[in-house]
Amino acid sequence: MEESVVRSDGILRCRLVPRSLDRLEIPVRNALALVSLRLEKNAYLAKLAEQVRLIGHSPAIKSLLQTIARCAQTNSPVLILGETGVGKGLVAKAVYLASKRADREFVNVNCAALSSELVESELFGHKKGSFTGAIRDKLGKFRLADGGTVFLDEIGDLDQNAQAKILRALEEGEIDVVGETKPETVDVRFISATHQNLAQMVEEGRFRQDLYYRLKTHKLEIPPLRNRREDIPTLAAAFLEKYLHENGLASMEFSTDALDYLSQQQWPGNVRELKSVVENLVVFTDASTIYSADVAAVMEEQEDYY
Repeated sequence: MEESVVRSDGILRCRLVPRSLDRLEIPVRNALALVSLRLEKNAYLAKLAEQVRLIGHSPAIKSLLQTIARCAQTNSPVLILGETGVGKGLVAKAVYLASKRADREFVNVNCAALSSELVESELFGHKKGSFTGAIRDKLGKFRLADGGTVFLDEIGDLDQNAQAKILRALEEGEIDVVGETKPETVDVRFISATHQNLAQMVEEGRFRQDLYYRLKTHKLEIPPLRNRREDIPTLAAAFLEKYLHENGLASMEFSTDALDYLSQQQWPGNVRELKSVVENLVVFTDASTIYSADVAAVMEEQEDYY
């Protein structure tokens, strides 16, 4: 609003004159866009929080939850260890959501899928023309995660050269963008995970000792499902409810003998395998009650996958 002063009978009077609406359009539009982004971010975080519910009442899970709560409040690196299928990605997201960086980016990097030729470009980005095929500038994973969290899944699969680059980013907060002459500064929280024995890999010279010790400032070890069998009925029931809801199907339940049968299995594929079995049971079971024979048939059908 603009203010003009009018003199009348020797008295100063103030009159407010509205500015052009056109001049207000841009700041109002920007404010609405900011509100919209915040609402989207809050909805995303709420959805993510629901997805990363860690289900179970075993002492192992209770201890894991306590450790997550402690290490989430720092900016120190977190190393998550466990067999394939135990839920390392789930734990990584739980740490992120409980951290002070939960309102910033969470960038997932599947290290096992990075080719040795393009690993630096994928992680740190490149400038246009820096190599054959670089037709435009590219932001790497670390720059996308700046201010937030980068999750290096299956970090044991990275070669020694990439390990050295990551160590520098971790210790000095600097990365080398391919094609740039000067390093760039980044501020990221490191969470990494692997199913491999990194300590043994260090002894064999396949993983840098200095990087290993920096990554495991906080170490979270997720037990295999066979070591927390008391959680299996709870997990199975939760997965059953999830798939029934997602597919709009009628109510189903596990019989006592079905839950006993599930609890007695070895689960080499861990929680991921159990989840897959329950999903198949929802699809292929016609009755409202799932019995041990149904479970046995489904597990025999997919046993070659694990």
